[in-house]
Amino acid sequence: MMELDAIFCGDALDVLRTLPDNFVHCCITSPPYYALRDYGMDGQIGREERPAQYVVRLTEVFSEVRRVLLPSGTLWLNIADTYCGTGSKGDHLDPKNPSGRNEQGVSLAQRVENVKAKDMLGIPWMLAFALRDHGWYLRSDIIWQKANPMPESCKDRPSRCYEHVFLLTKSRSYYYDALAIAEPMAPSSIARYKRGRIGGKYAEEIPGQNTIRKTSSELISGVEQQFKEICKERGISLEPAQPAQKQPEQDIEKLYMVDNEKYIHVQRSDTGIDYTIYDAASAKALDGGVLDDTGQLLSAAALTVCKLHNIGDAAPIRLAPLELLNGLQEANELPLGAGEQITGTVVNPAADPLPDLPQLEQDYPMPDPIVDFAQMYQFGYTDGNTMLPLSKERARELFLQDVPIFVLNSDNTEYMVLDTSDLDAHPGIFGVERTEWESVRDTLQPIRDIVAPKQPDALSYLHDDTAKTQPENYLKNAEMALEDDYGMIDGIINNGPKQTVAEQEERSSILAKLKAPVETTNRTEKHAPKRSAEKEL
Repeated sequence: MMELDAIFCGDALDVLRTLPDNFVHCCITSPPYYALRDYGMDGQIGREERPAQYVVRLTEVFSEVRRVLLPSGTLWLNIADTYCGTGSKGDHLDPKNPSGRNEQGVSLAQRVENVKAKDMLGIPWMLAFALRDHGWYLRSDIIWQKANPMPESCKDRPSRCYEHVFLLTKSRSYYYDALAIAEPMAPSSIARYKRGRIGGKYAEEIPGQNTIRKTSSELISGVEQQFKEICKERGISLEPAQPAQKQPEQDIEKLYMVDNEKYIHVQRSDTGIDYTIYDAASAKALDGGVLDDTGQLLSAAALTVCKLHNIGDAAPIRLAPLELLNGLQEANELPLGAGEQITGTVVNPAADPLPDLPQLEQDYPMPDPIVDFAQMYQFGYTDGNTMLPLSKERARELFLQDVPIFVLNSDNTEYMVLDTSDLDAHPGIFGVERTEWESVRDTLQPIRDIVAPKQPDALSYLHDDTAKTQPENYLKNAEMALEDDYGMIDGIINNGPKQTVAEQEERSSILAKLKAPVETTNRTEKHAPKRSAEKEL
């Protein structure tokens, strides 16, 4: 039996051909519109030379959709129209945006046989009629009105502010929940109906009214009966909900294979969803972490891990036997349990015994709970009395809050991180000086799992259920603020009343003091070897 609640990535036609017949209840889609976007992919839909070729390709795809739909299934198809061009513009766009506003080429602006320039091609209805000819039931054309549409520069027609949503079905009879979108009767209609029951203008029986009442009653009864049958088919009980039971064991822990190169182990725990990434060839653990458990499926959590670590490049993931997990964990020098993480570097056992680990007071707040002294010592850096270990994610978070961060090397040396490229280039462990950590730990933002997409030179994170972005350069902001202060002081001096000789001399003295270099007090810091002359300050 095929796995449910799975996401398949790939060419739509190729993936559909792998699905069994009569398998899907509903399909909702919006294919690429004709001649409006260039996604930069070979064989993409929407860049055909003629509209007829575009319709043929979509008809081929939707024939597979019709095959995998259940007899009671429905297709909701969103499609928009295109205008015939003059043939003079080719693929060139707005001079200000030669690659398109979304980094995509757009209108082909080409001529279409037997269609005049500036004509609408009628793509939505061409496709709808083609699907009807191939066996689909064309049941409805729904107008999607856009309250805030894209502005258009044309001056000889109204701007387009709508698109089509076609409802197509595989069979004459299908599932459609009319009661879900029914609106309550207006109070005035209810009052008029009551007056008609006791006399007055509406008291006289309308011809066929009994038939209407009988038909509507049968329709409602039929909908209720169909609803009960669907619930029975899906195993849904209509009895009052029982208290939530413990989640079944098979949804607590799963192992997935990604692109035939890596395994992703996901497991629910008290702290969230723990995950570990293994190399399929060597069985070595490559990385790990904890995701927030929002009740999502474990397959969705595995996809989130792929996005966070750039794994698979949109390749499909598939379920792997959980029995393989024991072999993966035994192949690693540091066995991973629920919630335990590693830093992303394969740790090789040292030939000599490790020095004694530093002894900290009880409940000492480490800067990064996911990496400890044992992992740092195994990596090769053993100055635990001075440095506290950090993972790359926590090092980036502290670096963007102006905390000095050091790159720790396996030869027991270190150097200071000067920019985010140093963080990206180092695959191992990072560190923060213990004295520095103890002086700033109470003023920093709390540790939070990074779940929002990363941006260049910035870190996105969740704080109070809102995605925020840390400033990328505090020094630059301070410099700009200082320039504003200089400008304000200059304006006050230049625009004030005429000054005496003594005031001018005093002004020169003030400006000299402002421009003089600021004396800084010496602070004892741990200096690291200089990386290059370019970064020497």
